[in-house]
Amino acid sequence: MSSAGTVDYWQAWLYLGAGAVSSVLLTFYIVKDPVILERRAKFGPASEERPAQKIIVVLGGLPAIGVFIVPGLDRRFGWSSVPPWLSVVGDIMIIVSMWMVYLVFKENPFGSATVEVSKEQKVTSTGPYSVVRNPMYVSAAVYFVALSLALAS
Repeated sequence: MSSAGTVDYWQAWLYLGAGAVSSVLLTFYIVKDPVILERRAKFGPASEERPAQKIIVVLGGLPAIGVFIVPGLDRRFGWSSVPPWLSVVGDIMIIVSMWMVYLVFKENPFGSATVEVSKEQKVTSTGPYSVVRNPMYVSAAVYFVALSLALAS
């Protein structure tokens, strides 16, 4: 049972489908590239070197848990009213945000889950990097806006 208190939450099921399909496709790409796989496999507080970084990662992760709990509570208690078509748009945006992540990985295999500099790394200024300095952050912003819409919250 979810925070929604019911399994009768079509928006959540559609979100799970869109997220699963796009995540599986992205994973197929990542496992074919050992450089990306190695850099993306190290994440979380344990992968950070300085204590302050570890604390920031933990504190930053707490609100991320809420983005999955609050929409279920919203569904349970009817706090929001989002038209069904907007939830579908949110799911499409989820897929687009994951495609954006794919473009980032394709252009820059040094993209890491932690901030680090590698000797063989060069500044990337092509692909999505020609538009914005950190396209992974843009992808995440699109994802979280899309998540709210997709879950009708």
